[in-house]
Amino acid sequence: MLYQCARCMTVYDSKVEDDRLLCPHCRDRVKLFTGPRPEQVSEVALILPEEPILPLPEVSPISYEFTRLTKKNFPFWYHYAVLMRLVASNVFTQEQAYGYQQAVRGFLDALECFENTPTSEVWVAYAMFGSSTGISVAEWFVRIEMCMTVTTHPDIPISTHMGIFRSPLRMVELPGLNKARHLKSGGVKVPELIEVMEIGGSVARPVRNLSVQLHAFAARSCLRDSTGVKKVFMITAPLLKMLEILREKCGAFATETITSVESGNSLAVQVGTDDWPKRYTFTVVNIEKYPWLTKLAALKGGRPTIAIELKSLEDALDERPRVELVRDWVEKKGL
Repeated sequence: MLYQCARCMTVYDSKVEDDRLLCPHCRDRVKLFTGPRPEQVSEVALILPEEPILPLPEVSPISYEFTRLTKKNFPFWYHYAVLMRLVASNVFTQEQAYGYQQAVRGFLDALECFENTPTSEVWVAYAMFGSSTGISVAEWFVRIEMCMTVTTHPDIPISTHMGIFRSPLRMVELPGLNKARHLKSGGVKVPELIEVMEIGGSVARPVRNLSVQLHAFAARSCLRDSTGVKKVFMITAPLLKMLEILREKCGAFATETITSVESGNSLAVQVGTDDWPKRYTFTVVNIEKYPWLTKLAALKGGRPTIAIELKSLEDALDERPRVELVRDWVEKKGL
């Protein structure tokens, strides 16, 4: 029986008849070939989707989005974070769920600061499979791979990245989601997500090494889109695992020495030691007007923090991350 790949157009001769067969080269779906038998027919065997693959056509590349938070789209992001936290709490182990809940808590804290500080500029930076144009909310939820918030203000020379987390839908097999079928948030129900993920009989794989790329994309976008004074550093108080990643990947242009002195309603901040070449100082007047500086960036101390030079972080952006389906498949097969 002849099949043809929908992407590379290679024709295969297969003794197996199965509508789930995949092209072994580009892992796209194949369809029955009804034309005359070509002179060249591939002898490479088609494969079945033993591992998760992308559920929708033309969504394999990761795309980045930088969306300004508004009163209109606030419910979308709030309910997305709440539903993903509920899913993780029901399908992960207790230890895994705790770490995940902490990450989502940071995301929700940034949303709360947005509500309390209308003059601040808050964005959601996220990576997703394909485009968000013309799809349902459930499809959008499924396609999001990783997200975080970016907060700054026209008067403040720093930004804060907070609440980075990966979709829990990428970390469980579909049967495992049955434990969460009863969950919903904002009108979106887990069965709707499962229905989207079951298109083509499979789900997407996680994309490796994505967090720093998302931070770099957020830095570039913030430098481009933010208003007011020039943004110089990104300062955040991340969870320990994220702090370790940022140390490893961004240590050359970062510091964990951030000191502050409060005087009345002003806060004087120094980034770096006195002899650090990139040492930077600034003063925030009326600190109570910017609750995110203490709640998210922890400028008054209390949590481990890291400051990363925004321009250097922007330069770290490599826009080539792609879903590594073929590589993963080759590694599993030991080829």
